[in-house]
Amino acid sequence: MTGDGGDDEAGVATPPLTAWTALAILALFYVLSALDRGLFALMSPSIQKSIHLSDVQLSLLQGVAFSLFFGVAGLPIGWAADRFSRRWVIFLGVIVWSISTAATGLASTFLTLFLPRAGIGAGEASLTPSAQSLLGDLFPRRRLAFAGAVYGISANVGTGFATIVGGSLLATLGAAGGLTLPFLGHLLPWQAACIILGLPGVLLAWLAFLIHEPRRQLPAAARAEASTWGDLAAFVAREPRLVILHMLGFPVAAVAIYTTGAWTPIYLTRLHHMGIAEIGVVLGLTTGVLGIAGNLIAGAVCDWLTRRGVQDAYYRMGVVTYIIATPAGVLAFVTGSTPLAIAGLAVFVLIGSCFAGSSTASLNLITPPRLRGKVFACFWLWMAAMGAMGPLAAATLTQQVFHDPMKIGWSVAIVLGVCMPLAALALGQNMAAFRRVARVN
Repeated sequence: MTGDGGDDEAGVATPPLTAWTALAILALFYVLSALDRGLFALMSPSIQKSIHLSDVQLSLLQGVAFSLFFGVAGLPIGWAADRFSRRWVIFLGVIVWSISTAATGLASTFLTLFLPRAGIGAGEASLTPSAQSLLGDLFPRRRLAFAGAVYGISANVGTGFATIVGGSLLATLGAAGGLTLPFLGHLLPWQAACIILGLPGVLLAWLAFLIHEPRRQLPAAARAEASTWGDLAAFVAREPRLVILHMLGFPVAAVAIYTTGAWTPIYLTRLHHMGIAEIGVVLGLTTGVLGIAGNLIAGAVCDWLTRRGVQDAYYRMGVVTYIIATPAGVLAFVTGSTPLAIAGLAVFVLIGSCFAGSSTASLNLITPPRLRGKVFACFWLWMAAMGAMGPLAAATLTQQVFHDPMKIGWSVAIVLGVCMPLAALALGQNMAAFRRVARVN
C-alpha cells in the first residue's frame, strides 16, 4: 500500500487522489443532508408559531419523525450497501431526502409536517452506512480517523450553512411577507425556504456516480453469505461487551448533541430574545467554525496517537472531551447572560461534539470488513433512536415537570449533564476490549 489510499478487495491500492475525490463527494452529500436538518432546527420557532405546535409535538418532529425512519430504513439500506452498488444506494437516498425537504414547504399541519420529515430521515439513512463502508475500503487505518473527521465535519458545514444562509434567507423572506409561486400560491417564509434549499439536491445527486467504488471480486456464493444478518449476530455474540459499550458510549453522547441542536434556537429566542438572523449567525459560527475545528483536531490527534501505538486513542479522546465539555454545556443553558450562554455553547461545540471521526473510525476498526454496511446501519439505528429521546426528554421535562416553557434551558442542561458523563464512563470501561479486537481486524 502506498500513499494515503486504501486497499480494495482485490488487494489493489486506491490512488490517494481517487480516495480523496470520493471523500469530497461524500462530504458534499453530508453537507446537503445536514443543511436540511439544520434548516428545520432554525425554523422551529417560526414553525411552532404558525402551526401552533406544543413543545412535545415539535420534539416529535425534530426527533421521532426523522430519527425513527432514519434508523429503521437504515437496516435494509445497510444490507443493500454490503451487497449492491453503494453509489446507487447513495444516489437514490439523496433524491428522496431532497424531494422530501421541498415537500416540507407544502405542509400546514402536524401530520403534513411529520410525513416529509419521515421521508427526509429515510432518504438520509442511505448515506452514512454506504459512506463509512466506502471509507473503510478507500483509506488505510492510519488515515481513517482523519478521513472520518473530514466526513464528519461536513455535518457542521451543512448546519453552519443552514443557520447563516438560512437565517438570512428567512429574514429576507420574512421582510417580503413570504413568497408567491405559480401553482403553489402564497408561502410563508419558512415554507419557501424549504423549497428553495431542498430542490437543488435532485441535481447534485448525480455526483454519486463519480465516486470510486472498489470492485468486489468474491464469488457470488461468498458474497451472499457475507451479506446475511446471521454473520452479524455471530459477531455480536463473540464480542457482546465490546458492542454494547460502544453502542452506549457514542450514542449517549449524541443524545446531548441532538438535544442542544434541536432546542438552542428556541432557547435563544425565548430566554435571550434573539432574532432569527442573529441566531443564524451565532449558530453558524459555533456549529460551523468551531465544530469543524474540533472534529479536525480530534481526528488528527487520534491518528497521531494511533501511529504511536495508542490503539484506544479514539476512546480516550471521547472520555476526555466529554468530561471537559459537560460543565460548559450546562452553563450555556442555565445562565441568564447572553454572552456567557454563547461562550458556553461555543466551548461545548468545540470540545464535546468532536466525536464524528472517532466514533466511525473506531467502529470500522472493530468490524469485519464485509459486515460494515450492516454494522453501521445498526449503529445509526441506535444512534437515531437515542437521538430522538433527547429532544423529547427535554420537551417532557419542560411541559410535565417544570410546567413552564421558559425552563427549556434547564431541561436541556439536565439531559446534557446526565448523558455526557455516562458516555465517558461507557467508553472508559471499553478500552481494553477495543485494543484486543482492533489488533485482529
